[in-house]
Amino acid sequence: MSHPRTLLLCAGYMALLVIAAVAADRVIANRTIPNPGTFVPAYRSFQEFFAGEKLRQVDEVGGLPSVFIGNSRTVFGVDPLVFDRSARAGGARIASYNLAMPTVDPRFWPLFFGDYYAERAPERVLYGITARDMDARNTSAEAYQAAFLASPGFANRNRSGIWKQAEEVLAQMYTLRGRVEETIRFNRRDFFRLAGQRDRLRQYTLANARGHSAFPARYTKPESLLLRERERYAGRVDGNRLRPARDRIHALEQLHRWVRAHGGCLTFFTLPVYYDPEPWGTEAMRRDLARLMRRLVRALPGTDFVDVGDRLQRSYTVKEFGDPDHLNARGAERFSADLANALAPTLGRGCGGP
Repeated sequence: MSHPRTLLLCAGYMALLVIAAVAADRVIANRTIPNPGTFVPAYRSFQEFFAGEKLRQVDEVGGLPSVFIGNSRTVFGVDPLVFDRSARAGGARIASYNLAMPTVDPRFWPLFFGDYYAERAPERVLYGITARDMDARNTSAEAYQAAFLASPGFANRNRSGIWKQAEEVLAQMYTLRGRVEETIRFNRRDFFRLAGQRDRLRQYTLANARGHSAFPARYTKPESLLLRERERYAGRVDGNRLRPARDRIHALEQLHRWVRAHGGCLTFFTLPVYYDPEPWGTEAMRRDLARLMRRLVRALPGTDFVDVGDRLQRSYTVKEFGDPDHLNARGAERFSADLANALAPTLGRGCGGP
């Protein structure tokens, strides 16, 4: 056998192996994953699919003039499309994105903007703040923050363009390799039981291209339960008071410096709840938070605090909540418009520099 023919046969054999491997990958991916061609590759994935989706959207548009940040209340409670439309009707020019992440507190955001975010700095940062964010006894955000910092997306943020391009090509060629962060969590039974329903394993999914997530139907509480428990929890009074954590206050000061250094402004706002069964849901806690935030904005030039949640929540009904303290899609639409009206004076002012 001639040498050129041997080389040709070897090349053909290798090509067949690659085609077979890619075909097998495609068959499995299409069997188990909805929209298998749309995903965040493993090398730039985060602790959950939802965070990776958001950061991919932001990367694709190269940043936005205004961003909403905060925890899950802001994730579900603010629809930027509705907010922008209402703000423009009031004469403000704004384009916003809901960058909020579930289970984070103020310590997350200086790390995010200082160590990860490399897009155009937002002119306006609109922060949905809650009492639990500022209380020293709430430590639930620490695990989420640690997982974000340990994720491949954060670890690979400074890789070279050539390295990233190679990873992108491999991820697109072998879908399951690109989505390994998702596929490692299901077993053989899932192949048949969850075929075509992989989204059911995600706690959060995006409702639009501006970062808003509608409250999941599977987590929605029955109205009868919400009405019954509201009598027990809403408006309750006890001796529990807010214990402001110095590291959370310091994080807000750091965030303020970053925003001001980029010529922007920082606005804090509250969101309505139907009731909050946790320690941070008392009337005393809400009042303590409002006092703390008013003192803080007086010390930080270029910041505002608008207690719109407390002002409006008594007018919201059970039909606008998915659970005790998260707005559903109907509630988010209403609140986003209400928030735009409440922030109209702030939006009408320009943002100054440092």
